[in-house]
Formats: sequence, C-alpha cells, structure tokens
Amino acid sequence: MWLDDNGDSIGHPPHNLIDDGELAAATKIGIHGTENLKLTPWTLVVLRSPGELRVYDSQNRVTGLVNGEVKEEIPNSVYDEESVTVAIFSSSDSYRHEIVGTDEETYGLDIASIEDGDATTFTATEIPTSPNVTHEYTVNWTVLSQGGAGVTLKKDEDGDGEFEETITIHPPIANFTYTPENPLISKTISFDASNSTDPDGNITSYKWNFGDETNGTGDTTSHSYSSAGNYTITLTVRDDDGATTSTYKVITVSDSEKFIFDTDSPANPYPSIMGNHTGTITPNVTIVVSTLYTYPCAGTGGHTEYARIWNNSGLNATANWSGYTGDWHTITFNKTFMLYKNKTYNYTIITGSYPQIIHAKSKDAIARAGTINCDKFIDANGKEYTDWIPAIKLFQ
Repeated sequence: MWLDDNGDSIGHPPHNLIDDGELAAATKIGIHGTENLKLTPWTLVVLRSPGELRVYDSQNRVTGLVNGEVKEEIPNSVYDEESVTVAIFSSSDSYRHEIVGTDEETYGLDIASIEDGDATTFTATEIPTSPNVTHEYTVNWTVLSQGGAGVTLKKDEDGDGEFEETITIHPPIANFTYTPENPLISKTISFDASNSTDPDGNITSYKWNFGDETNGTGDTTSHSYSSAGNYTITLTVRDDDGATTSTYKVITVSDSEKFIFDTDSPANPYPSIMGNHTGTITPNVTIVVSTLYTYPCAGTGGHTEYARIWNNSGLNATANWSGYTGDWHTITFNKTFMLYKNKTYNYTIITGSYPQIIHAKSKDAIARAGTINCDKFIDANGKEYTDWIPAIKLFQ
C-alpha cells in the first residue's frame, strides 16, 4: 500500500509520510503498482510531543507505541514512530485514542476521520502531561461534524491505571470580523474575534495568521500590509479543555485610496436623447465600485435604467433602475467590485429621459482617473453614433 499525502499524485510508503504539521484531508490511498488512486475511509491520529500514542479498536487490538514497543494489531493500520502517527485505512470501527506521558511536558493531538475525501477533525493543544499520566479520547464523528460535543476524554492523572475523571468536550466556535471592509496598503486593519464562543467553557487563547508570514494574538488585534493582493487570515481559538478550532477569511488589500471614476458634466450636454451606450473604461487607478450616478440635463429626468460592466476575466456586474423614487439619478450594482488599474472593461448603459452627453469618442475622467470610450450609441429612434458618451460617475 502507498500514499499520496501531498497532492502530487506520487505514491509514498506509509512510513514516509510528510510531517508538515497539517492533516492531509485530501490524502489519496492506492495499491502499489496501480495507476489510479482509490479514495477509502480512513483515520489519522498525530501526537505532537514526547509521549506514547496508542489507538485501540473495539476488540482491544492496538496500533501505536506500548511501553517502547511498536504494535500494529489493528487491520490495515500503520504506526510511524518518527512522526508519532497512526493511520488506519478502510476504518469502520470505533476507536479509543490514548496518550501516555513520558515527560513533564505538554502535548498536541490531531485526530481526523476522512471519508469520500471530506475530513472531520478534532485538535487539542498544550495539554499538560507527566510520566505515566494517561488521557483517552473517543470521538463521535457524527456529533462532532454537526458542531456538537462529540469528544469524550478520560483522565488518569496519577498513573495508577484508573480513570479518575471523564469530561465531554465541545470544541470552541471561531468567528471574527475585520474593518475596514475594503482595506488599503499601509493602513491599519482591525480584527475582532470577540464573537467567538465556547459552548462548554471559556476560550483561553486567540492566535492569528495574517497570510504574509506574520502572526498575532488576542481577541482583538490589528495589522497592515505593505503590498496589495489577496490574503488568507486564519484565526485559531483554544478553549480551557485544550480543544482548538480554526476559521479563515480571504481579504483583498488595494494599493490605492478609494478613487472615483467621474467624467464630470460637459460644458454643453446637448443634443441629448435616451438610448443604448456601449464602450470601454480603462482606469488609471484601482477603483472600488458599487454605484453609478448619471448626470441629467437641467430640468429633466435623465437617468440610467440599466448598466452592465464586465470583462473576459469573470467580472459581470449589473444594475437596474427602480423608478423615480429616492435618489433616482443613482443605481446600485448587484455586487461591489474592483476596476483595476490599467485594465480595460466593457460597459453597456441604457439611459432614460435626457442624460447629459459628452460628444466625443473618448473622454478622460477628472483627476486623471482613467478614460471612457464610445464604441456605439443607438438612440431611441434607432439612429447610430460613435461619439456619444454618457456623463457618469462610478464610485462606492
């Protein structure tokens, strides 16, 4: 039997797992000499500290380290002494996961059940132990996967072979928010995990990974980025039972202030008529957009009834007019999006009544924010032009 535990589709012997600190939820399992990998239910247990790790099945067969001796009694199981890992393939039994202390130390424990490529995990960290202290974990994977108290821990703290305490562990729930919603480089971003909870106790630590090789602690913290881009923020919370849970969010950091794209009002907006405008917009700065404003001719109801902005890279944002109510010069797109610096975007703008018109094939936005071009304008009477641009403003 062999494993592909890092996603490179290359099989490795079971005793040569990559110990990179991550549970390989997508590990594939195959039979040596076959080309196709076959997913099968399996269980992975990793101990992170000095100590003996033992896994028992319902028939009391054991795989792990027992008084210094490696045992692999459970069918289809392996024990890797170097990484202190037990893997059980085609697992269908219930298991007891036992940690026996060998030093005055703390340990970390990862237990994962993988089925059909989906992993349910339990993680405990910084659990105090000492020689002969025994902790035994059992996991109800159904309850745990539904967010319940699916872990039972028995403790033998004096090493006499008798468990003095049994507790049920409900892992904490990790949650956080951040502000501002659209962060900028070199500007402070505030992170708040105070809404994280522990159903059966208290959260004792908050650890942050900001996705740029830096870390933080505390239920609230702050950070800034020196480069624009997408960053994965990971929060890991630990409760007073030692159980941990992680959650993450991807944030986009922009390299500019919140610029607007504003054609401004032309000196002479006439002649004007409603119709269908198509063309392109190329910003010179990155702009966050959620709203379109249409400049109306004085004393008229000039507005945009429909707008679409899109490109060939997946952007497709639309906006529809809701009538002469409220700020009817302004319509809101179905999502907030970015117009990136020096990228070209297509637009369709269908106007109503008498909007202000820029009579040119191309127009630079104010503050050198970019350029808007006219490909075609078809008015309400079907007449076609190539030098009519709607006077608009794009902003958040």
